[in-house]
Amino acid sequence: MTADIRNYAGRLQRAKERLSQLKKSGLLDNLSALGLSTGRTAKYANLPYKELSFDPAGADRRVVEHYIILDK
Repeated sequence: MTADIRNYAGRLQRAKERLSQLKKSGLLDNLSALGLSTGRTAKYANLPYKELSFDPAGADRRVVEHYIILDK
């Protein structure tokens, strides 16, 4: 087990709470399906939605992978 010195688990939990209020939990489902690390998942889950070029709730895995690979 590794130490979570950057509190990625806490960041991810806060993102889950915020996204569930916005009814945008589809993003986390897609990120989880990619097998990303907790830190990477927290990074993308905490991006402001105005920076996202797609609707996370309606996005399929291909769109999310494309977004992450381009890191935009």
